[in-house]
Amino acid sequence: MSSGNGASGRMFGRETELGIRVAWALVASAVTITWAVAVAAQWKSLTSVCHRASSCTNFQMDEATAHLLAAHGIQPEVYGVYTALGLALVWAVWCGLGGLIVWRRPREVGAVVSAFFMVLFPLFEISFWFPSGNGSQLMGAVAFLALTMFYLLFPNGSFAPRWFRFVPIALIPLGLISNFLPWLLGPMLLVFFLSVSGSQIYRFRMVSSWKERQQTKWTVAGLLVSILLFVAVAVVPFSVDPKVGYSGTGYEVLTITLVPIVTTLIPLSVGAAIFRSGLWDIDRIINRALVYGVLSIALAVAYVGGVLGLEALFRLFIRGSAAPAIVVSTLAIAALFGPLRRRIQDAIDRRFYRARYDTARILSAFGDRLRQEVDLMNLTQDMTSVVQETLRPEHVSIWLSGEMS
Repeated sequence: MSSGNGASGRMFGRETELGIRVAWALVASAVTITWAVAVAAQWKSLTSVCHRASSCTNFQMDEATAHLLAAHGIQPEVYGVYTALGLALVWAVWCGLGGLIVWRRPREVGAVVSAFFMVLFPLFEISFWFPSGNGSQLMGAVAFLALTMFYLLFPNGSFAPRWFRFVPIALIPLGLISNFLPWLLGPMLLVFFLSVSGSQIYRFRMVSSWKERQQTKWTVAGLLVSILLFVAVAVVPFSVDPKVGYSGTGYEVLTITLVPIVTTLIPLSVGAAIFRSGLWDIDRIINRALVYGVLSIALAVAYVGGVLGLEALFRLFIRGSAAPAIVVSTLAIAALFGPLRRRIQDAIDRRFYRARYDTARILSAFGDRLRQEVDLMNLTQDMTSVVQETLRPEHVSIWLSGEMS
């Protein structure tokens, strides 16, 4: 391996480009064939109705769901095509982005690791198309290993710290043994979570360059949003209303494709990290997400509290409808939006973006003084101190032309 000029992280030699592309293409072809075989093998079950819930295969409809879809004019064949096309689209996103990465960045170790991760991790989803057995367990294990290697090596393709290279060696036997001792699955997942989290935190704070930190932010942001959407789609509805999970509600039909679609945020964020991390300011996106996320929660709580409180007051004194409470609360929320957003923005900047907040405050104060200062010597001294305080360079000097001096 050699290090390339202007590139981030470890680099493969130029002579390895063709071999890496061919190896990736072979792996991608094998996974694509496996996916096609899985769909073909399950097509009869996918387009038929099982009459006992205990005998239903993955993605197969039961009688209640089939009746619900039939009431809307949807036949089992249409459901099968919808499911297959939805999952094919998800696979195209994972595989397509992986191919783009390995084609454009075949020499960057971190990019190559990402490309192989994108074609190996979908094996986890494909494994559900096969009956439980050694084949499906092997696919799940390969997907889990790809996930582990990706988060231990991304973004620069090296282990940080170096002794983390022993983590995959420890997880492989644990995974194999957990097939016979299911209670080992919990400790194995704990080791995985602590390892990848510790590696990324250590790398971010001690090893990564500015570009690599931006790439890490993109990837972690995509993972977190994907997890949050998964919880919103597959966990919250069933927790709020357990009846949602019953057969015949139709929601389980949507989750079959919604959950894989949500996971596509992971490859999309990795692609953004590799190709566009220097052009799109992830810090600004995270900042805005924090501001408007907190603002939305605060306004929702204020609105619900205002409606309930004012409704109780109106019923106590006026004994009328709840419409005035809703109108007053809506107007109050509209008036609060601007001031509350500015306060939340300032609070988040002070807490999480202190350096940028201090820089903006110093520059604003310097601009105010600039409009009043007329002495050139005072102005140059003030400008020098501002540059030193905000940029912290090793040396600052100001050159003035002879006419000005």
